[in-house]
Amino acid sequence: MELRQLRHFLAVMDHRHFGRAAAAVSLTQQALSHSISNLERELQVKLFERGPFGAEPSPAGRLFERRARSICAESDFASAEMSTYRGGGEGHVRVGLSQNFATRLAPQALLQMQRAKPQVRVSVVVGTSGRILDLALSGQIDFAVTSPLSGVEDYPELEHERLSGRYLHDPSFVVMRRGHPLSERAPLTFADLGSNPWCLPEGYPFLWESIFRAIQDAGGVPPSYVVKSDSLTFAKSLLQQSDYISLLGAEVVHFELKAGLLVARHLPPMLKPAVGFISFRRRSKLQPAAATLLNCFERTMHELENAPDALAAT
Repeated sequence: MELRQLRHFLAVMDHRHFGRAAAAVSLTQQALSHSISNLERELQVKLFERGPFGAEPSPAGRLFERRARSICAESDFASAEMSTYRGGGEGHVRVGLSQNFATRLAPQALLQMQRAKPQVRVSVVVGTSGRILDLALSGQIDFAVTSPLSGVEDYPELEHERLSGRYLHDPSFVVMRRGHPLSERAPLTFADLGSNPWCLPEGYPFLWESIFRAIQDAGGVPPSYVVKSDSLTFAKSLLQQSDYISLLGAEVVHFELKAGLLVARHLPPMLKPAVGFISFRRRSKLQPAAATLLNCFERTMHELENAPDALAAT
């Protein structure tokens, strides 16, 4: 098994098409197919189901993907480490963030990084906590900053540093436009929420199941309409332009709350707030540039905690 074969395999996994994957790795489609066939023969499993619309990974292919990404990531880390040793540039840092850390924390940390290491290239991936932790596990990012509602117990291969108690994602924090019929109602209960349209994250089915159960237990009617999306840009725009409501962390809507575009109200506790974590691979030491960026994140967290408008629900 050769490293280039693993990269060919991952190209097909990413593109789900032999032709597009071949172009991505600068091979002919015939050469890429031959490489994958040799890998399948060596592993004695079928990695892809080939069809008229592309290539879908087999169960064995899905199982092999995490290991292949880990091996390729270690190779990339080794190359980066040697490049730093030779003095060949400042490096490339890849960080993953759950969405509640992308509004204020990441931009301010990156400004500090720019001042400290102006030659470092930085890539930022934003998504659900589960997706970001998977990227950290497979080595596609150097470290992750997340607040998973389900915790980090499913990721024992990663090392996790717990963040300050201020970095909580509170699932009982309901957001709506200013002037919404519920914005002045006090106290606001779960029974009040059922007759409204909701926008809820696609990636957290247990969250909206808990919401519906809480509404029904409080004697409310089921929500009149539900839109599911993991895009915060879409969710915040929808809330500002309609009577939709949603559960969003205080940090995610910080600027909209400050500008008076949205209103946030607490509900009775439904789920435990999710703690924030910095996570990275146990067996891979952070390269100097990544360690510098991590320090920038930690310093920015401390500054935001002590700012007049510190992280807190309103």
